[in-house]
Amino acid sequence: MLGMTEDEIQQHDFNIQSFGQTQFISLAGWYDYGFVPEKTFEEHKRINQFFWFDRRLNRNTDDPILTQQTLEQLERILASLNGPIILAMHFVPHKDFLYNHPYFQRFNAFLGSQAFHNLFVKYGVKDVAFGHLHHRHSARMIDGVCYHTRPLGYIREWQLTQQFFKDHPQYKIPQMYRLHKRYNAVKDLSLFQSCKKKHL
Repeated sequence: MLGMTEDEIQQHDFNIQSFGQTQFISLAGWYDYGFVPEKTFEEHKRINQFFWFDRRLNRNTDDPILTQQTLEQLERILASLNGPIILAMHFVPHKDFLYNHPYFQRFNAFLGSQAFHNLFVKYGVKDVAFGHLHHRHSARMIDGVCYHTRPLGYIREWQLTQQFFKDHPQYKIPQMYRLHKRYNAVKDLSLFQSCKKKHL
């Protein structure tokens, strides 16, 4: 989305493809701050402007309004389709996938919206794949919706890197939750390079 106008973003959103009787919908989604209700709108905007990458995107309205517009368009599409529906989106559609670590919890507001899940349940969407978290989870069934989060992410987030630290705990750093720092600590080691070469 970076460098795209709102019209260009809209042109690439809400793609629908048919595979036999199954309908496949892809969209970006968005967030409405609802995952962190204890902060005010102004507090969320302030955090967004100072810490969050999306401040660089040229969207045409506030995040909760944009999310509501997205939900309304998605509902119109879901109401018009017949047969099984598989949906892929970028943002997080359910609170069960939020960050638990205290350092990252302030960013949960910008991960997605529970309202997407509510629509999926209402219209019987059976499978939803999403990313944004950069962390993989096993498939999880919630209210009849099977969620799949298998983002490729960055190498610092890969299971390969996690396994390296399990196999070689002597390279662990005090702040293991800082993924870029722990990756930078080992990325140039010949041992890590050998591990990467072996598994890729």
